[in-house]
Amino acid sequence: MTASSLILPATLWRRLAVSVYDGLLILAICMAISVVATPLLSYVGGPQRSLLQVLMVLGSWFYFARSWTRGGQTLGMRTWRVRLRRYDGEAHLSLTNASARFFLTLGLCILPVVVGGLSLVRNGWGPAGFLLALPLIVMLPVAIGSRRSLIDRLTASEMVREQAPAPATENG
Repeated sequence: MTASSLILPATLWRRLAVSVYDGLLILAICMAISVVATPLLSYVGGPQRSLLQVLMVLGSWFYFARSWTRGGQTLGMRTWRVRLRRYDGEAHLSLTNASARFFLTLGLCILPVVVGGLSLVRNGWGPAGFLLALPLIVMLPVAIGSRRSLIDRLTASEMVREQAPAPATENG
């Protein structure tokens, strides 16, 4: 039995728990960016809302890219003992893969939920149904037992569970 066969994929519920945890951290990061940038942008003038949104996306990208390239884990991933690694077994993602993963997740999961939710509130189930179903389609392979989601496959990465730490033993 090889070492790679002992590595278990991250289950769907662990991925969702990590998403909620990291989502709260991203909310805090965006709030901090807003608190710092809003007075500066109002002083400078110009398109404040658009620039603030760009700063929030860049701040979020920096958090994820740094976490994934420097240890393969965000704070949410550490809490739920999940690690992101390259599919070929290498430990950490490259900046290119981490960036691709971030922007694919943003485009295929986050934005459809936000836009679909707003559309649902305003217009009913019309186009909102497809937008809200898109993240489910992306995660469908994991839900039916595959190791990797669509985003994992597109970025040559995988999310795996870490083994629980061994209990400390007392000597003496």
